[in-house]
This record gives sequence, C-alpha cells and structure tokens, in this order.
Amino acid sequence: MEIKEWFKKENRRKLIISTIMLLLIIAWMILIFQFSCMNSEDSDKASSETVATIIENSLRVTNKIGATHSYSTHNDILNASKVLNPLMRKVAHFSEYFILGVLIIIFLNYVIENKKYIIVFLISLVICALYATSDEFHQVFISGRSGQAVDVCIDTLGALTGIILYSTYYLAYWIGKKKRH
Repeated sequence: MEIKEWFKKENRRKLIISTIMLLLIIAWMILIFQFSCMNSEDSDKASSETVATIIENSLRVTNKIGATHSYSTHNDILNASKVLNPLMRKVAHFSEYFILGVLIIIFLNYVIENKKYIIVFLISLVICALYATSDEFHQVFISGRSGQAVDVCIDTLGALTGIILYSTYYLAYWIGKKKRH
C-alpha cells in the first residue's frame, strides 16, 4: 500500500488504529526505560517491597480461605522477599518484553499487508531483541547497574514467547476463518 493511499477516506480508520497501537508501543518502551533508569538501590528496594507485598497478601488470602495457617513476622517476610527478589526481577524482565512482543507483532501484523507471516514474526522479534540490547547497554550508565547478557536473553525469550502465543492465536483464527469460507 502506498503512503498516499493511507490518507484516503477509506484508510483513515486503519491510520487511526495503527497510530494508537504505535503510541501504546512507545508508551510501553518508555515504561521499560523508566524502570531501567532507576539506580540499583532504588530498583532493588522497589522489587523487594513488591515481593514482600505479594507474600503478605498471599498469606492473608490463603489464611482467610483456610488453605494455610501461617502467620509470619514482618522480618520473616522480608527475609523471604530477599530470597525471592532475584527471581522476581527476572520474571519482571520476561513479562515486560512478553507484553512488548505482543504489542509489536499485533501492530506489524495490522500495518504490514504481507502474506508471509514469518516476516512479521521475525521483524517483531528483531525489534524486541534490539530494544532489550539497547536497554541493557543503557543500564551500564546508571549508578550501581550493569548491562547483563543474561537479561537480554530473558527479555528476548519473553518477547519470543509473547510473539509465539499471539502467532498461534492469529494463525488458528486465520485457518478457522479460511475453513468457514
């Protein structure tokens, strides 16, 4: 589709939707960047507090429904939080990029009118991997932070998982639609 055609009346809806989707992607990238801008102390404190809150709320709920009878002290919860925090940080990396991967492939699938879905798949993955790499490089310049190749791998794996799940849904929908017609 040529650029001029995008601005024709029948394509305005597509232009509006694709613009909104692009803005969502940019907003999500900014959110990821903001998390990366936190120095190591603030970042560690934020994730530790999140883990502690999850533990406290989980215990409260499971105690209330009778699944557990655990009444841990605040220090016990903080100690558990310290143990679980590194895992939580990796899950956060994976989740952030899972969402980014889904957003990007939906956008590209909508904008690129191409019968070769694998191209949309690969472009989505490359964009996410490049952003993960640039994000880790950016962290080298943040106090107490470092860029880690393992985080780039986790980020890219998160994006790949999101892209595969969306692709599975999309292809199943497309195949089902073809069979109905």
